[in-house]
Amino acid sequence: MWLILTAIILIFIVGFISMKKEQKKANSILEETLSDFKQTIQNKKELQKLNSEILRTQKEIVHSIKEIGEKINT
Repeated sequence: MWLILTAIILIFIVGFISMKKEQKKANSILEETLSDFKQTIQNKKELQKLNSEILRTQKEIVHSIKEIGEKINT
């Protein structure tokens, strides 16, 4: 009787320890995924800034070309 009870307790303890290890692995994966997601958002923001800068530069170039064209035509 005591042997069976001891075996059940040991199985419970081993299962609990195993569950904790799996939970730590899962948490680690979630943290890594969250970090990657944050980096992706940061990259997207930087890309938007760069796109805005490129658009502004293109507008400046077009404006300069128009000014040059007007100077040539006068």
